[in-house]
Amino acid sequence: DYTKELTTYTSTRCLLGKEFREHLTSEFAAVYKDLEHGVSPIAVMNPHLPLPAFRRRDRARVKLGQMIGGIIDARRAQDVVGDDFMQTLMDARYKDGRAPTSEEITGILIALMFAGHHTSSVTAAWTMLELLRHPAILQRVLDELDCALGDAADFSFDALRKLDLLERVVKETLRLHPPLIMLTRRVMHDFEYKGWVLPKGFYAVVCPNVSHMVPEEFANPERFDPDRWLPERGEITSPFKWVAFGGGRHKCTGNAFALMQIKTIFAVLLRNFRFESVGDPVEAEYQNLVVGPKPPARVRYTRIRG
Repeated sequence: DYTKELTTYTSTRCLLGKEFREHLTSEFAAVYKDLEHGVSPIAVMNPHLPLPAFRRRDRARVKLGQMIGGIIDARRAQDVVGDDFMQTLMDARYKDGRAPTSEEITGILIALMFAGHHTSSVTAAWTMLELLRHPAILQRVLDELDCALGDAADFSFDALRKLDLLERVVKETLRLHPPLIMLTRRVMHDFEYKGWVLPKGFYAVVCPNVSHMVPEEFANPERFDPDRWLPERGEITSPFKWVAFGGGRHKCTGNAFALMQIKTIFAVLLRNFRFESVGDPVEAEYQNLVVGPKPPARVRYTRIRG
């Protein structure tokens, strides 16, 4: 829940702007929760089943659209210019010169927020758990943060980009704990793969959990080893070995933002708090479309700065 709250704050500020971030209320949390709970493995097969969760999801989508649309309309009426992705969409123009409507902008923003929020929150949770399971790697990350950021209260985008070890830690976490249990692609024409024919109109499904554990592709695949991402190791040689963000033309467009978001969270948390595991080892919960740690996943923290 804590990492979910953190990613909500950061993503809404970047995507929806200062106004939305400053007025986040329990109403937004409840609306977003209903939207999130209406997206399940069943919804992939038939999103229109007359289930209570699906009805709440649809009502939440309408309500969230009204909340975001109100900010867009207010900006246009007051001629306010923001420093966020919402403003980028408001300033955009189609090839014919037409500006996108409030409804179109709202749809894009909700899709982006939903696509990145839950996946980033569970990845942040898994990253913390893996670091606590591997104290030697955690210490290396702390040393990197001290070297790159020092005692500065704030840090820049360029400083975050230099945190190579932390980025490798996040990527290795995504290899072991990919948030999505399946990636789907619609088959556009018949093709054969290892003796099996996939007809046009069918769906090809890839499971990152399986792909990331192939020993021929990853040495000691069950081992948490961020250094496998070092170029000199020569282990990550194909763009389709690691598919935590998908691949090809429809690879996740927000992958760079997600990595930077998680690096920012840990650059702040690890410099200001010390963490330790509490309770039994945490397992994955596969009942949801996005695979996170099975509750309860608790850590103890102690403030060391600020």
